[in-house]
Amino acid sequence: MKSQIQTHGVQLASAKDVFLIAFILLQLLDDSFATEAPIVTISTGLVLGKRVSLRNDFLEQVDQYLGIPYAVPPIGDKRFRGTTYPVASWDDILNATTFGPVCPQAILDVDAATPRWIQKPIEDSKPFLEKMDEDCLYINVYVPLRSK
Repeated sequence: MKSQIQTHGVQLASAKDVFLIAFILLQLLDDSFATEAPIVTISTGLVLGKRVSLRNDFLEQVDQYLGIPYAVPPIGDKRFRGTTYPVASWDDILNATTFGPVCPQAILDVDAATPRWIQKPIEDSKPFLEKMDEDCLYINVYVPLRSK
């Protein structure tokens, strides 16, 4: 017995047909999804980035890899010592789609007397300064897809 879905006397596709169509569509769209989530191999392992559009006059889209560790964190007994390169490799895919923490620093306060040309950059940087840590040796890489 073939199971069919009926609504108001109209016979719809079976669940099997729906799954088959969905599977075919996913296969056709597979390449486009792969380009939206680029994965690259570096010396320490695989890195997942994301494709973004920039708001500038020179580049349209870039593959963005954020928060890639480039040295051993200067914490614990490594604090105030020389930096150790490279960082240990990883087995899984590193999710590099968000910024790593920034190094600890003072956050400037602005008030009405502060000139606007100074206020705006300080205010714009505050969201990035919310995540501070001594483990802050991360790099962000932007790979242009095409320039104008």
